[in-house]
Amino acid sequence: MNAFKSIEYPDVREFIFNSISNIKNEMKKVIFEQPDKKNMGSTIVAFIYLKEIKKIILFYSGDSRCYIYKQKGEFIQATKDHNLLNRW
Repeated sequence: MNAFKSIEYPDVREFIFNSISNIKNEMKKVIFEQPDKKNMGSTIVAFIYLKEIKKIILFYSGDSRCYIYKQKGEFIQATKDHNLLNRW
């Protein structure tokens, strides 16, 4: 939950935390029912758009990337990779 403390909006923070917790629980069920999947990995990249204040909250984990499309066909990487190479 520490990673979510920086999100200013408690309802959004709770929604993200609960969503990821639900996903983790579903993955645990799959592993319990199919033990051969115990070493599977997962990634998530998602965002929530707060229309009233025109703000985007991006959250991610794993080695999937999110890019922002800028004008003139330019893409900017919005996330940092969570992989072993970037830990060094």
